[in-house]
Amino acid sequence: MILMFDQGRQPSSRKPWTSVHCPLFQLLTTLGLLLAFEPFGIGQQPGEVAESSSSITPTKPTPGGENPLGGVTVDRETIERLVDELGSNRFLVRENAHERLDALDEAYLPILTELQYKSTDPEVQARLWSVVARRKSEILQRNNKEFIRATEVDENHPYRGWKSFSKAAGSQDRKARFTLLAILEEYPELVNDEIVTKQDAFRIATLVASRITERLDVRGEVTDADGIALVYTACLCEDALDPQLERTCHRVFMRFPFSRNINPEFSILDQDSQGGKIGSTLASMYSKWVDFAKDDQRVLLTCLNAAIPASRKVAKRILESKDATNDPLTFELAMQAMARFGKIEDAESVDRWLEDQTTIRDVQRIAPPNAFETSFEIYEIRACDLALASSMLLHGYSPAQLVPMFRSHPLRGYSTESLGLPAKIQEAYRIDRLKQWREILRQQPPAPQTLKPSP
Repeated sequence: MILMFDQGRQPSSRKPWTSVHCPLFQLLTTLGLLLAFEPFGIGQQPGEVAESSSSITPTKPTPGGENPLGGVTVDRETIERLVDELGSNRFLVRENAHERLDALDEAYLPILTELQYKSTDPEVQARLWSVVARRKSEILQRNNKEFIRATEVDENHPYRGWKSFSKAAGSQDRKARFTLLAILEEYPELVNDEIVTKQDAFRIATLVASRITERLDVRGEVTDADGIALVYTACLCEDALDPQLERTCHRVFMRFPFSRNINPEFSILDQDSQGGKIGSTLASMYSKWVDFAKDDQRVLLTCLNAAIPASRKVAKRILESKDATNDPLTFELAMQAMARFGKIEDAESVDRWLEDQTTIRDVQRIAPPNAFETSFEIYEIRACDLALASSMLLHGYSPAQLVPMFRSHPLRGYSTESLGLPAKIQEAYRIDRLKQWREILRQQPPAPQTLKPSP
């Protein structure tokens, strides 16, 4: 039986597996080769493989830098086909096209931006937007680093507005560069384009002012960039500045946060690598703008609030005019500005008012000195009272020695109400104070001597 079993097996010997299933083996081999050469070809519609494998001609590296696609240049036709594939109904086709487009360097940004605006497909627009945004962000970061780190900014740098901005700021240091970059997001046109003439500056400043006015009316606030953009453009207007634009400028310059940021000591805008504030750049531009502003009272208020020494030249101009006391409030501010920012050589402009008896204002004391007193004292403030306090501060003396009711004021140095004398006081008292002050200067004269000796 065993022999019969063995003899039965021999006639039924089988052929090799590959011979029996040759068609199936060949089919699997073919699919394996296709997958090896077209890894993204699964699920494509007829004709889509040909579109995604568009011809790419190897060339030299593009101007935008090394291309992640092996240093090759892609022609416009290929890019348009890839953009069309972004709208395919196959997910893998869309992903493949997106990856290929995202691998293109910034040299292709104009084409991608153009196709983004032309497309009507929401998904194509969204995908192209992400590609374009990435390239723009890379360009922006590179430009900012080059701009800040450069020893000297080249004229061909994309931030062409730097030429006119540095002129307005009177500086090319890193603080001024940080100040310009502070408006890049909200006012890119001011960073990318140069302002050539004062007429152009006036036109642009008017547009900036209109935008700020609208923000004030709607939201009641302004941003750091608003103040910087306005002072920059208004500074370049020079004598083209008109009253309406000046009023808007004052409206902004006296408001927070500009009134804070314009102060070199308290500005909290971006700092440079050494921790230096950029408020000095704003103060420099504002100081130039002051030369053409006509509203001295508002200029002095802004300068005193922001601790800007530019008020010194405005105050000196006011105090040297013959009719300065015709505007009592401006005269008071000029005296305080001179006391705070003046120098010893400015003392003559202040001392010429030491004997002027012009009454600036009358004030009523708010509360009586004791509970048993029922009458309110009227205090009289004269030009000579303000001049005495300012003169003493200019020479480094405390006015408390000779000026009754003097108290320090954190904002301006002193307040008008603190310098008054009772209206019923005798004139001899003021004369005696002046003699005492001149005797102090005689014993300890300043250098250089500026006060005229008493007769």
